[in-house]
Amino acid sequence: MSRITRPGGVLVIDDGHQPRGMTIEKIRRAGCWTIEEETDAFLRCQRTCDLICR
Repeated sequence: MSRITRPGGVLVIDDGHQPRGMTIEKIRRAGCWTIEEETDAFLRCQRTCDLICR
């Protein structure tokens, strides 16, 4: 995900092919994102590092 955003960028992810819990876990494990907002429809994530993460 870091390849498609600038440092400090925002990414909005809606529920897709995987359960919400799995999406949240993957975002947290990536280490370069914080979840700023969670609604029934989407997650709004903030990029928190300058490096390209896994």
